[in-house]
Amino acid sequence: MFVVTTGLKGQSRRSGLGRRAGRGGGRWARTRECAALCPFRCVWGGEGVCGRRSTSVMLIPGALDVNWWRHVQVEWRSGELARGNFGAVYVGEHRLSGEPLVVKAAKAAADGLAQSLLEVERHVNWKLQDRSEELQPRRWAMFLGSARVSSLGAPPELLDAYAPTVLVWRKEGSGETLEDYLSSRPCSALSAAIGASDAAAHGASLCRSSFRIVVGELLHALTQLQAAGIMHRDVKPRNVLVVPHAEDGAPLKLIDFGSACEWGPFFKRGYRADHATCDPTYAAPEMFLSPFHPDRFDVFSVGLIGLRVLLPALRSEMRLRECVTQLRFKYQWDVTRWACDVAARADQQPNARSASALGVDPLPLQLSSLAQDAALLRVLSAMLRERPRYRASAAQALQLYDFSNLPSTETA
Repeated sequence: MFVVTTGLKGQSRRSGLGRRAGRGGGRWARTRECAALCPFRCVWGGEGVCGRRSTSVMLIPGALDVNWWRHVQVEWRSGELARGNFGAVYVGEHRLSGEPLVVKAAKAAADGLAQSLLEVERHVNWKLQDRSEELQPRRWAMFLGSARVSSLGAPPELLDAYAPTVLVWRKEGSGETLEDYLSSRPCSALSAAIGASDAAAHGASLCRSSFRIVVGELLHALTQLQAAGIMHRDVKPRNVLVVPHAEDGAPLKLIDFGSACEWGPFFKRGYRADHATCDPTYAAPEMFLSPFHPDRFDVFSVGLIGLRVLLPALRSEMRLRECVTQLRFKYQWDVTRWACDVAARADQQPNARSASALGVDPLPLQLSSLAQDAALLRVLSAMLRERPRYRASAAQALQLYDFSNLPSTETA
C-alpha cells in the first residue's frame, strides 16, 4: 500500500503515491498484513528488503512497483458493482497476480461534494492501514491506494463524469453485503456465511446466534476504529461486507468511509457540526456527532442492525423503517416497553401462538420472545437509548451480552 523512498539514516521522504509507514531511521519491518493478507510482496530489485535500508524506492504492502497502477485493469463497461448518489464502484484485477480488486470513482459534481467525500475516505483508509499491524484482526476492507482515472483506461465519457482520482481496494469475499443477505436470503444463509448456528426462522424464533456474531463483530470493529480516532458515521448493512471463511477470522468488513471523520483533540478532518451524509434509517436520533460523546453515534446504528438480524420479520428494510418510526415517536426508543407492549397485545388475540402457521404477521410473536429474554433486552436498550449521554459505548456494550468466541481485538 505504501511507496516510501528512504535515504540516509534518520531520513525519509514520501513518494508521489505513498506515505511514511513507520519509524526507525529508514528501517522497515514487514507487517502481518503484508505477510498474511496482501497478494503482493515487498520487493526491491527482485529481492525482499524488509528490515533493510536502501537508497532506492522501497515498496511496502500493496504495491508491486512504483507504477503499481499500470497493472490494474478495470472493467469500466461491464464491471459496475454498485452505484450511489456520489459515485460508482467497479470490479478490477491486478494483471500480474490475478488478485480481484474494487475501484471506487466519485462523480465530478460542480459542488465538489463527492470528491471531498472521496478525499476523506482516502485519508481515513490510509490512517487505518497505518494502524493495521496493531489492530487485529482487520475488520475493514484492505486499502491499496489511489490512482488517476485517466491512467486506468477509462472511456472518454467516464473521464468527464468522474473526479480525477479513484480509490483501489482488494476485493473481500464475493463482494456481497449484509444487506444482500438480509433482504434476499433466508436466515440460514447468513448463519452459514458467518459461522452461526441459526436454523431456518419460523414463528416466534429469534436469530440469536447470528445476532451475537454480527453485533459482536461490529462492536469490535468500532473499538478498532475509535482506537485509531475514526468515527464511521454511516454504519448500515450496505456498508458491511460478508466474507465467509475470512483468512483472519473476521467475517464482516466495514466499507465506505466517505462520511467518516477523524476525531482528534484539535483537528477533526471530515467533521462538520451541521452536516451529515448518513442514512437516516440507521442514524442515531441526534443525527450529528455529539461533541461530548461522539463514539456513541455508531453504537446506535449497530443496535438497529442487530435488531434487524435478530428479528426475521424485520428482514425487509421497509418493515424496519415502520418499527423505527414507532420506536422514535411512540416509545421514545424504549425497546423494552415496545417489545412488551406489542407482545401483550398479541397475547390478547385468540390463536396468537398459531399466527405464523396462518400466514399472519410473525413480528408480535418474535417480540414476545424478545420480551422474555432479559439479556437481549439489556444490551439492545443500552445501545438504542435516545440520548448519547446515556447510551452505551462499544466497549461497554461488549460487556452486556455474551459475545465470547469471537476473534479478539488486539490494540498495541
